[in-house]
Amino acid sequence: MTYRTGRKASTALPGLIALVLFALLASAGAGECRAEETNATAASKGTGYTVVFQGVEGDLRDLLQQISVAAGKSDEPFVSSGLIARRIEDDKKLFQTALNSKGYMDSSVKADLNTSVKPPVLTYTVDTGPPFILEGISYEVNGAVEGMTLPDAQALGLDVGARFDAVTVVAVSRKVQTQLADNGYPFPKVAKPRILADFQAHTVRAVYTVTPGQKADFGATEISGLTTVDEEFVRAYIPWKEGELFDRTEFDTYYDRLSQLNLFSTIRIDPDTKLDDSGRVPIKVQLTERKQRTIRAGLGYSSDKGPQAHVGWEHRNLLGGGEKLKASIRASGVESEAGLAYNSPRFLGRELSFDLDGKYVKSDTEAYKANTFETGFLISKEVVDHLSMGGGLRYRHGDIIEDESRPFDNNRLYDLLSVVLKASWDNRDSVLDPTSGHNIDLRVEPFFPVGNTEGASSEFVQTVLSATSYLKLLDSPRLVLAGRGAAGASWGVTSDDLPATLRFYPGGGGSVRGYGYQMAGPVSGSTPQGGAAFLEFSAEARAMLTEKFGIVPFLDGGYAYEDPFDINGDMLFGAGLGIRYHTSFGPLRADIAVPLKRRKDVDDPFQFYISIGQAF
Repeated sequence: MTYRTGRKASTALPGLIALVLFALLASAGAGECRAEETNATAASKGTGYTVVFQGVEGDLRDLLQQISVAAGKSDEPFVSSGLIARRIEDDKKLFQTALNSKGYMDSSVKADLNTSVKPPVLTYTVDTGPPFILEGISYEVNGAVEGMTLPDAQALGLDVGARFDAVTVVAVSRKVQTQLADNGYPFPKVAKPRILADFQAHTVRAVYTVTPGQKADFGATEISGLTTVDEEFVRAYIPWKEGELFDRTEFDTYYDRLSQLNLFSTIRIDPDTKLDDSGRVPIKVQLTERKQRTIRAGLGYSSDKGPQAHVGWEHRNLLGGGEKLKASIRASGVESEAGLAYNSPRFLGRELSFDLDGKYVKSDTEAYKANTFETGFLISKEVVDHLSMGGGLRYRHGDIIEDESRPFDNNRLYDLLSVVLKASWDNRDSVLDPTSGHNIDLRVEPFFPVGNTEGASSEFVQTVLSATSYLKLLDSPRLVLAGRGAAGASWGVTSDDLPATLRFYPGGGGSVRGYGYQMAGPVSGSTPQGGAAFLEFSAEARAMLTEKFGIVPFLDGGYAYEDPFDINGDMLFGAGLGIRYHTSFGPLRADIAVPLKRRKDVDDPFQFYISIGQAF
């Protein structure tokens, strides 16, 4: 970076390397160091001598103090005034470079060493002069740029009319290079800007030298590093086509697609260093496969369900095309489950996801005792970014051994076939510990009695809509607001006609905390009734106190209703406080909650929950 002035071109302002080096140091230092003083004078006290800064304050004062050679060695014994004088000369050069980088190009620094006091005092008096204002940018292009316009200052995020800052002006060179790479230029070069300073008008203009290189199309793609994953499976996710105009943003799309497969530990996508004989740019993809089998286990405890445990096994590349096979067993004080699930991410060689699963559940809750088996498949597709839609069929067989609230349904058998229609929007930044984004799920499921179904003999439709949202308010300390809402209804059937296992039962650690499992709704004595409809919501403030520990105050609410057309009955609310300990595999959660509307002989004074992952 060279400087030209409105007075004399020989004015000795520092060059690019020194300016950027110390500007970057300034940026880092200003973020790490905050002096306690609030006036314009600061001192660096050591056993050898004291360094005082006058004429600057805040971040600029902190910067000069941090890069000062004299201040950094003030703890060393005072040897001689000559040694300090050499440090002063070094400091003046460093200070001038740092002040230039912050837009004070007409500054001056004076130093005074007082040896008549003990310890001696070195005083730097800084006259920053008027700040130089960024008046704009311009380009010098070596070659031709076709099909695009180079970005102006506003598009680069530069604040024209504000004080010049070298770090920002240099950093946006990367943005110019990226825009060229996104518009057909695989090998663009953008030199560090030249800075033209007008010392009469106190303005600065940045001039970027751009060498776009040859415009090119995508060439052949070479994939290396595969051992068990089929190459054609990996190629199927490439978003570009050979012969299309080169666009580096497609690399990000491809990287995201491959990452979501959870098959690779490293993914590297680069253009070749030169064009092929046809003038196209070949692409090199280097992959390293990760281990494809995983065993998982977990433990938890809640006062309403008792101890909980689960163990699972997963194979993520069963047939070489990213097919997943999962087996899992879960058990708690009220429910045990064994399941098997299969997923093919490219069903019939297309951009379709195929899921097939089956599970057996044994329930012994306050509401019912039952054994159920269900199986089904779902075919889904991501229609646009973050939005997937799908449909399938599901079969359920149930044996209601005891229905505590409806004894006439004891030993009830049912067989139901359903059509599953689903839509999901998910742009969360994490699954276990999201800090931003939304997740919205809609499920519409018409049911049809088949076989020897007892009870409900007519068709009905069940709908469930749920949504979660996350908003980060602060980065440090981290503070995230999290919200959840859910509603469901069974249409065309009464609550009495629904099998117990298909009624809605809010309450518990994943629902309305503070109330027991299935207890946030109407009860008969202490037996939950469930309902044909429900409403739920949760709100949390997730605050990190340290790098590992956080607290989570929360409020939940919900209720079950007998008839979706007759929503009556007061919602039940629970409130509490949680502790989170963040680990490499996700947050450990411990919540304690109390019912805000405690029902006599029904609700306990409090409930507590221990598990892995956030509540939602």
